[in-house]
Amino acid sequence: MDRTRGLITLKIEHSKTKEPRTLPIPAGSALASLIEARWQARTITQPDGTTQLATLVFHRDGKPIHRDFRRAWRTACIAAGVPGLHFHDFRRSAVRNLTRSGVPETVAMKFTGHRSRAIFNRYNITDEADQRQALTAVEAYMRRDLAESSSNVVPLTPKKKTASRVTLPPSRALLNKQAPVTAPSPHTGPGPRLTTQTPHNFGEPGDTPAA
Repeated sequence: MDRTRGLITLKIEHSKTKEPRTLPIPAGSALASLIEARWQARTITQPDGTTQLATLVFHRDGKPIHRDFRRAWRTACIAAGVPGLHFHDFRRSAVRNLTRSGVPETVAMKFTGHRSRAIFNRYNITDEADQRQALTAVEAYMRRDLAESSSNVVPLTPKKKTASRVTLPPSRALLNKQAPVTAPSPHTGPGPRLTTQTPHNFGEPGDTPAA
């Protein structure tokens, strides 16, 4: 731990992932206050009256804290009203606190040491309270958006459409009139031929009849 630089370094031999990690200590934070308190507690007085400086941040009379702290941990959890809480649960709490605080997942994974997003998501547990908070946030956003764009809101009642009349120019109206056309009738015998009248559209002025 480097108090001058405000940096905690996890060496590779102590890392679960076999990769070194660093943890910056923000000045004036609760973590910085804790580190300073432990720094003041580094002095150990021996039975013979001599003193020595502990090399560990958390220690018991200068010696490492062994696994027997679990009994004291269970006692403390019962006294705090959270029986059954595991020490490893703080890892999940750390992931949740990081993500709920708006810290990007890539940065949070640097703190927790997770190398894959799949494992990280196992700790980033989403519960009913998270979903309720999400819906509340969405509703608040929609209300703000509606208030800002209220001037653009129009009713959904459809307008009645009125039929429009198209007036053709006199020359085109005259040409589009149906005129009689003489067509041969199926007459095979002697005598005059009969004709039938069928409508025909002469088209636009200047059109050339097809050959």
